[in-house]
Amino acid sequence: MGCVKVGCCGFPFKGGMKTYFEKFNLVELQSTFYKLPKLDTAENWRIQAPEEFEFTMKGFQGLTHPTSSPTWRRSGLKLNP
Repeated sequence: MGCVKVGCCGFPFKGGMKTYFEKFNLVELQSTFYKLPKLDTAENWRIQAPEEFEFTMKGFQGLTHPTSSPTWRRSGLKLNP
């Protein structure tokens, strides 16, 4: 039988990531919907987290929404042909 993992979207705790890591072992990265993180940013998240901690990513809007969507238009991101 599978397991259910519980976490929050982002790090909504006063005290930030450190406090969050003490309470949960999983987080959904909501910022990945709007813009994919730089490699060094993602590496830094991994370094700061405990070894058993897991990250899930909200699907990037460039894959899940048309470029005519309001959030895409506000992002200012451009697709390369």
